[in-house]
Amino acid sequence: MSVSFIVVQWENENSVSVVNEKEVVGAVELKERKTVDILTGTNKGRVAIYRATILKVCDGMESRYKMVKLFVDNLIQG
Repeated sequence: MSVSFIVVQWENENSVSVVNEKEVVGAVELKERKTVDILTGTNKGRVAIYRATILKVCDGMESRYKMVKLFVDNLIQG
């Protein structure tokens, strides 16, 4: 079983990240356009939960660089 990665758009922010499926809070189905809570560390060693919308689900065989590049290329093309 391979680990999935998701490309997410953070709620109320203009930024996109690639996140490991293990960082998603709760047992939810990973699918595009679904809003999920993401568990992440802060720069002070604390843990925070942020809300994000899934833009793309990728399997573990794809590199993070490739996922982000494909997504950004699609955004630029319209």
